[in-house]
Amino acid sequence: MVSTAKSTGILLAEDKFPVRYGDRTVDCLCRVTFDLTRERSVLIDCAAPVPDLQFGFLHHGPFFLELSPGSKPAECLRLAIGEQVVTLLPRSGAIVDRGLPIVRVTAGIVNFNQYWFGGPDKLSFSLQDGTWIFEFTPVGDKTFLYPPEIQNESYALSHHLLLRKASGAAFSCFEAQQVLETLSTFLRFCAEHWVAPAMVVGSDSAGLAAMEDWGSPKVDALDTPGNWLDRDHGGAMLEIFPEFSRLMGDSQWRERIRTAVYWYLRADTNHVGPDGAIILLQAALETLAWHILVRHRRAISEEGFLKLPAADQLRLLLNSCSIPLQSPALLARLSAAARGKKGQQDWVDGPQAFVAVRNQLVHPRRKPRRLEGGPSYYEVLQLGKWYLELVLLRTFGFNGLYANRLKIPRYAGDVELVPWVETKKIQPESSVAKQRPGN
Repeated sequence: MVSTAKSTGILLAEDKFPVRYGDRTVDCLCRVTFDLTRERSVLIDCAAPVPDLQFGFLHHGPFFLELSPGSKPAECLRLAIGEQVVTLLPRSGAIVDRGLPIVRVTAGIVNFNQYWFGGPDKLSFSLQDGTWIFEFTPVGDKTFLYPPEIQNESYALSHHLLLRKASGAAFSCFEAQQVLETLSTFLRFCAEHWVAPAMVVGSDSAGLAAMEDWGSPKVDALDTPGNWLDRDHGGAMLEIFPEFSRLMGDSQWRERIRTAVYWYLRADTNHVGPDGAIILLQAALETLAWHILVRHRRAISEEGFLKLPAADQLRLLLNSCSIPLQSPALLARLSAAARGKKGQQDWVDGPQAFVAVRNQLVHPRRKPRRLEGGPSYYEVLQLGKWYLELVLLRTFGFNGLYANRLKIPRYAGDVELVPWVETKKIQPESSVAKQRPGN
């Protein structure tokens, strides 16, 4: 007999729900717990009389929790089974919808860095798009506290989230799910790693729970970001969120943005190495080039776009966004590799260099352009991510200060204007910024 998985953590809910496995359905008392220190943060212990669970010992397929009448059951994996308890792992869609009008949603945000909004003591912020208001309060000694035993150095609750409509009107569980997914995509682009809300609860005007999300959020271990968003300039998020939210309301834009952000996060050297990340980034850039040039701006026909070499597609995309084409001088090893040796042509600009390296990885030739090992691939990776960040920032209407990831090392507070505004670099405001660790 398999022993029951030990469910530590804090209790999110405890109630009776039908559990289906195979052709049987059993009413179980479900105890839902949350703990970031576990490999699976959300677990559901389902208790029922022994005879009702006997079939579960032999059943190896998925279990389904019928959380709300008329809604799609939540698929779960069985982790363990004891004498009277089956421990399940909810996969996705584990939403309890009680059918009540929701006026506010609260959640804890996992592993989002704390950014400054005017100083180190100003960490609270609010994202607004005219319809929704997302209020973020940093977790700390003087604000919201979550039990320390359910957190560790790698996985922690960084903010408390309050979501509501600007008008004060009520909204449905479906609306809450949609807007939280939009928020998650935005936070991931800002953080350059997987971020998600957890312990999501929607309440009605009387304070009763109208919805609960028992899904296991996908999050990355906390890390110091080195991307476009500088720690000391969190206000950049406030500038781009309204346009980001507006575009996410369009089904075609929504799909392209989510795809681009997905590949942006997947292009992580910890998972695929710099060479693998380069391949993934070109997929993201090609997706955006197609949508922006062919579908959105109608700058070129579908047939004409497909006839262009990949480097020309990227050049058109960058040029349409007023992003420099020349190979950045900050990438010394790539610049050296761009100068062709005997019998080789020079790479004339950044798009050609990026695509050429990607092609060498995917379609190796007998005599590929030699790069100086890992460091050069790393620079090509940074170039691709720089392009992707700038294309998205341009798409979201950003005209402010950003952190240039091509500058290595770079320190918190070291920012410059996006290239379509002007190329003059803005230096850190004080020597203190130079002494702080990187972004």
